[in-house]
Amino acid sequence: MVDWLAIYDQLSQNFSPWLPWRGITAYEFMRHPGVYLFAELPDDTVAPSVVDPAILYVGETTRQTLLARFIQFEEAARTGCTNRHFGGQKYFTRTDGELIAEKCRLLPDNFYISVMPIKLAEPERSAYIRYTERAALWYFVKANNRYPSCNTL
Repeated sequence: MVDWLAIYDQLSQNFSPWLPWRGITAYEFMRHPGVYLFAELPDDTVAPSVVDPAILYVGETTRQTLLARFIQFEEAARTGCTNRHFGGQKYFTRTDGELIAEKCRLLPDNFYISVMPIKLAEPERSAYIRYTERAALWYFVKANNRYPSCNTL
């Protein structure tokens, strides 16, 4: 029998600690492609786990930097635009377009990210990123019997 707990625990250990959305531009590793998790959490004290039911979205970027992809997410989450980021569009819908932060439509203070920047060369980089994102989604679904709310159609 497969020990799912051991496998997803090992995968989770490769993600950064939870980072508050505000201030993401300060991190050098945001300048690489990779895999990422978005969640709404009370604080950043819990270690990231790909099976945490608080996860809203599991995503990846193979050609852009993580930061460029996050800017697209934020634009879609704030405006509902349909051509930038699917997860952001879903977040906009989920909040009914009423993001709180003094009515400025900013992401809330409890919005956190965890990232796994990948620094491999092509073609290994994009293959590993796609594999890791799908594995994270698989373990999330296996543990929660559902997709993260912003990964659904």
